[in-house]
Amino acid sequence: MHYSILVILRKGEDLDKVMEPFGCDYEVAEYDETCWCVGSKAREDVGKKLPFMAVREAYNKLPEAEQTNIIWRKMISEHHEAERKLLEAHPDIDKPEKSCSECKGAGTYKSTSNPNSHWDYYTEGGRWDGGLTNKKGKSVNKLKVKNLSLEQMELAAHRELVEQWDKIQEAIKEAEAKGKPITPNYAHFALGYDGEKDFQTFAAKRKPDSVSAYAYVVDGEWKAHEEFNRRLHQSISVPNWQEGLNEVIKKSDPDDTLIMIDCHN
Repeated sequence: MHYSILVILRKGEDLDKVMEPFGCDYEVAEYDETCWCVGSKAREDVGKKLPFMAVREAYNKLPEAEQTNIIWRKMISEHHEAERKLLEAHPDIDKPEKSCSECKGAGTYKSTSNPNSHWDYYTEGGRWDGGLTNKKGKSVNKLKVKNLSLEQMELAAHRELVEQWDKIQEAIKEAEAKGKPITPNYAHFALGYDGEKDFQTFAAKRKPDSVSAYAYVVDGEWKAHEEFNRRLHQSISVPNWQEGLNEVIKKSDPDDTLIMIDCHN
């Protein structure tokens, strides 16, 4: 899997050195790792009570006009929340499997694997080439904080929304001319469209991020927009993550360096 990472280098820092602690080959001292089997019985029970396929089936039974991206995300969110509540209340959520071949029922095993591993290789730009914009309006992968233009990036993101809206309108006209209106299912998966009547409504639902990334690295920390809860085996969104990133950038030294990289894990 590839994802975009914004690295904030303080003066004198080196990209490879900053990224090293998050690599899969980074050596760490032996420690007790929680075994995958801990809570497996609870997850199995909850999976039977709340099968994910039931969400898909319920969605598919909705009238076509209601099969939109917004409704799908709402249904998924409600499903995950219901899962969390059942898992947290389950009596076996913290219990290991006695028959586990990995931990022998202890719940932990010795490991030297990097617990903070996030990449096996990375490159500057990559799939997110030109992910930063300087004050001249040029798209780049690396620049000083003082040369970053959040205003230019917001304008560029807005222009992309305008282009997306124009493509949606063209697709709608072509479909209507053929007598085959675009279905909500196709619209939101292929076009990113949820039936908005005007551009203002469309853009308001998709407020562009000034700096877009899956995670950022700064001062020895990896901060992703979602965190994996190992106890529940669920990824949970971090509230106000984008605002936090914007604040870090604004408070950085003007001579600190921003680098957009493409990470693979």
